[in-house]
Amino acid sequence: MREKLLAAEYLPLEGVGKIGEVGEEPVRKLEQMISALIGILSVAAVVYFLFQIIFTGFQWISSGGDAQKIKQAQSRLSQSVIGLVIVLLAMVVLSLISYLFGVDFLDLSSLLGGIWR
Repeated sequence: MREKLLAAEYLPLEGVGKIGEVGEEPVRKLEQMISALIGILSVAAVVYFLFQIIFTGFQWISSGGDAQKIKQAQSRLSQSVIGLVIVLLAMVVLSLISYLFGVDFLDLSSLLGGIWR
């Protein structure tokens, strides 16, 4: 008997099924896979944003009053905020598309339910 990896045991991600398989099961699995991917990428984007904010703070503090370094820190800060706003707007647009088409791509309950059991 083969042992499963810890991640494979807790994450309910499987293939979407055979090509041409009829029914709701492949669609549901695809929906879960897309939801998990969106959730992971969103969390990664927020973590990256937090690291950028911290690094920019250190850059600003260590600038020593140099106008060029302060300008670079301000530029990095504004780019980080713009990136976070783009990620959040993408989530809003995806939520709207999910609502219009009746497919819930942002439902992470199935993924989180598999982890916390």
